[in-house]
Amino acid sequence: MGFTLSASAASAIDTDVLALIVGAEWSGDATSQLGAEFGGELVAIAKEEGFEGKPGQKFISHTLGRATARRVLLVGAGDKALTTDQQKDLGATISKAGGAVRARNAAVWTAWSSPRWTDADRAAGLVAEGLLLGTYRFDKHKAEREELPVLADFTLLGTQAKSAVARAESVAAGVVLARDLVNEPPQICTPDFMADCARTLAEKYGFEIEIFDRAALEAKGMNLHAAVGRGSVEEPCLIHLTWKGKNATKKIAYVGKGVTFDTGGYSLKPAASMVNMHCDMAGGAAVLGAAEALGRIKPDGVEVHFIVPSASNRVSNNAYTVNEIIKGYGGKTVEIINTDAEGRLLLADALAYAVELGADEIIDLATLTGACVVALGENYTALFSNNDGMAAAVLAAASTSGERFWHMPLDERLRDKLKSAHADMKNVGDRWGGAITAALFLKEWVGETHWTHLDIAGPAFLDAEGSLGPKGGTGHGVAALVAYATR
Repeated sequence: MGFTLSASAASAIDTDVLALIVGAEWSGDATSQLGAEFGGELVAIAKEEGFEGKPGQKFISHTLGRATARRVLLVGAGDKALTTDQQKDLGATISKAGGAVRARNAAVWTAWSSPRWTDADRAAGLVAEGLLLGTYRFDKHKAEREELPVLADFTLLGTQAKSAVARAESVAAGVVLARDLVNEPPQICTPDFMADCARTLAEKYGFEIEIFDRAALEAKGMNLHAAVGRGSVEEPCLIHLTWKGKNATKKIAYVGKGVTFDTGGYSLKPAASMVNMHCDMAGGAAVLGAAEALGRIKPDGVEVHFIVPSASNRVSNNAYTVNEIIKGYGGKTVEIINTDAEGRLLLADALAYAVELGADEIIDLATLTGACVVALGENYTALFSNNDGMAAAVLAAASTSGERFWHMPLDERLRDKLKSAHADMKNVGDRWGGAITAALFLKEWVGETHWTHLDIAGPAFLDAEGSLGPKGGTGHGVAALVAYATR
């Protein structure tokens, strides 16, 4: 799978699908790119079908040998400036349309100088990323798979944004890794499986690696993490990869929740709520996906620590229970009120560990609360931070990379909901402001270190096909982490 950047005329490209991204001026563009005779005929047919170049519209036609390309695809983009996520979506739209007609290759033309793109080189990179992500499928466990041709080769016409496209390929590879991890069933994607993935990344890209097993967690005093994994035969572990770029002037820690299956523990989830709980490690998957992407990019000037506390939250005679009081790695004690609020326990120890490493900034990602999804829906990540400057920089990284984050209040007035009569804090408050109290719990473990918490419970997993991919893991967060580390 790869890209070619070409200055050739669209009408001269030998490809299965020639996609033209157009707006209101679409008829003139189609005619000029395809030639007056064939272009005029295509325009007439597309008009009959109601195509007007509006956002979301598409029209595809076989050329019947009248052009070098086998098919022409018109994709509407409108005339207003496109957001970065819309630009990425256009690439995925082209891939999906190409896959539907069993194309093996596709070429894309647009007027990159149009105001709709705002930054032509960045736009080419985002469209390229969308093209790659739109080809994704996860069907390895099906006994009967339809062997469809793989849409693997792309040509971008009229742009020479080589570095932006190369970066897009790296980011897409990271997103694909994160999706694959999330989509693996829970008997396969265990804490050990995630650790093996990290070992592969370390060998592939030269990361330093350290993995703490159950005994090491207990020896270090990471008792909250160890407690969550206590009820499972699958051993918990903490994964730590390190990238040290040349002349590093900043040290960032990315911490991702890695709960490979969440029954809720003794605060047992109802059956319907347990479906898809193998996806509760999407934060950890995003961190490993970012490691894949940054391992390819190899950025200088930054040291990045990729930390994934992983465990399986099961029920057994050894599982942790409500009303236990457990001392975390940061020295504070937690009274367990709900064993289904386990992700914050893993993160607490891992955040304290990141502080100990001397990180200048910490970003954690977690499918942490349903309250976040109630507040923002499935398309936005909730962002909480103890530093407004860092929050603004993370929001900018998300915007640049085509991911949707929303800054939420870290309201200290809700801190009293976490008070415990017998410990330093409880692990949950009441039902009100649940996403905020979860963030306030995490804040207790970072001290004065600049920190941002990303609750990705909404966009981490799709219940149905979305703009950038099929049902399942999305790899959400990878692109923003890469953008932040390389800003």
